[in-house]
Amino acid sequence: MSKTKKILVIVESAKNNIKPFAFECVHAARSLADSLEGTLVDALCFDIDQSITDCLV
Repeated sequence: MSKTKKILVIVESAKNNIKPFAFECVHAARSLADSLEGTLVDALCFDIDQSITDCLV
């Protein structure tokens, strides 16, 4: 069983665009993950084209 910690960010969208505060949430999650060494950040996106979500990586 993996001991890797994960932080999940749920990305909100409107009209097939990511809402601006989602980028702030992902950035905050990444900062927290970096401080927790070995932690991954996953972003859950519904109803958004993958070409738009690629900017979150």
